[in-house]
Order: sequence, then structure tokens, then C-alpha cells
Amino acid sequence: MPIADELLVETSRTFAMAVPLLPEPTRRSTCLAYLLFRISDTFEDASWPRDERRRALLDWSELLERPALGATRAFSEHWRENPPTDHPGYLHLLASISEVLEDVQRMEEGARSIVLSHARRTSLGMANFLSRAEEDGHLHMRDLN
Repeated sequence: MPIADELLVETSRTFAMAVPLLPEPTRRSTCLAYLLFRISDTFEDASWPRDERRRALLDWSELLERPALGATRAFSEHWRENPPTDHPGYLHLLASISEVLEDVQRMEEGARSIVLSHARRTSLGMANFLSRAEEDGHLHMRDLN
């Protein structure tokens, strides 16, 4: 089983049932997009303090913009040394960032560009959201607008 498919099963219930039903190449692109968004969500929901979660999201978005193998391994190692969660599937995903990004680089250019730009935009949005939170990470919304 390809690593992306394995990670999908380990990190999702709903997507792991639906994504395999899609035709290729949509199936592969959707699987990889899910994994990139799952990484962002793992950092946003991390057990770390707010500023550390925000820094991880900013670092992750930078990595999505310029996925260099050496940087990818360094980030992955850092996050494994100070894990953001105890969920085994999420930890396996963080340990496999290099492989996931290598798979993303093999996607068709148009699909890759769309997936990476939206994953990066989401990660930056999450970091911005956290910057408005209190030190403990709680955010009190004034309204829905």
C-alpha cells in the first residue's frame, strides 16, 4: 500500500472511506491534499502553547511554498522531538512529511499548484487565527462576521 494511502487510513475515518472511491488522478490529488490539511490541523490543535502552534503553522506554510528535502527532514525531526499530539496516525504523518511532499511534487503541475496554494493559505489563516487568541490559545469571538 502506498504511504499516502496508509497515512489516509491512519489519520481519517470519513475521508479514508470516501477518497478511494474517486477516479484517478482525482483520488491521488485529494488524498495528498487531505494529508497536507491534516498536518496544518494537527499544528493548530496541538498541545503546545499558542505561540509554538503559530510558529509551526508559519514554518509549515513556508515549507509548502519551498519544499526542499533537507528542510523537510529538519522540520519533521523537530516536530517528532517535541510532538504536538499523542495520536499515533498524526505522529506517523509528521514523520512521513518528506514522502508526502515527494508525492505532491509528482502530481500534475496544475493540480499540485492548486493543492499547495490552498494548503498554504489555510495554514497561514490558522496562524492568523491563533495570533488573535489568548496566551492559553482560547479565542472569544465577538460575532460571526
